[in-house]
Amino acid sequence: FPNEIPWLDIEIWYKGQFGPFQTFSLDNISNSETNMAMNLGYNSFASAFLIPIMDNETRVKELALQEATGWATGSVTIEETELTIKISFIQDIGAQKTYFRYEKYTGLLLWTDSTFGQYRLGMTLANYTLPTTPSPPAKDDDDDDDDDDKKEQAIPSFSLIIIFGIISATSLISVLKMKNKLKQKKK
Repeated sequence: FPNEIPWLDIEIWYKGQFGPFQTFSLDNISNSETNMAMNLGYNSFASAFLIPIMDNETRVKELALQEATGWATGSVTIEETELTIKISFIQDIGAQKTYFRYEKYTGLLLWTDSTFGQYRLGMTLANYTLPTTPSPPAKDDDDDDDDDDKKEQAIPSFSLIIIFGIISATSLISVLKMKNKLKQKKK
């Protein structure tokens, strides 16, 4: 991206069984360096944590599609909602599969899942709420707004009650199985 490069302080936290703990941090690192260090992009599409979506959304899409024919050829798909843009790259030989979801107004990375050979990185931005007002719509000659209600919402997720219930049930079943195995060994 030709605009000025943003410099970031990055902390990555893991939500472990005993609470969150920091696993990685970088201070005063450019968005481009982050891309190189963490493989947050494909070919020359060095998107990393911030992309200049607000300035020119069309140019971002053009760059994403153009890089499908870089040194690693593949297919790129772009999916949009009012608030987010998802970019997916799948290399033809299957070595790299990269998925991103960015907030449209700020260009902030909300979610990523990237596989490159044996390397896998999955991240979700925590403690961030999408703005209630979407970014201004792109200029479009088609004034047909009939499909607005069918658009996908930001990031789908389960409610905390469902997640807590699943974790509790799984834990209870595991404990009961372990107790049963211990009883059988004692006999």
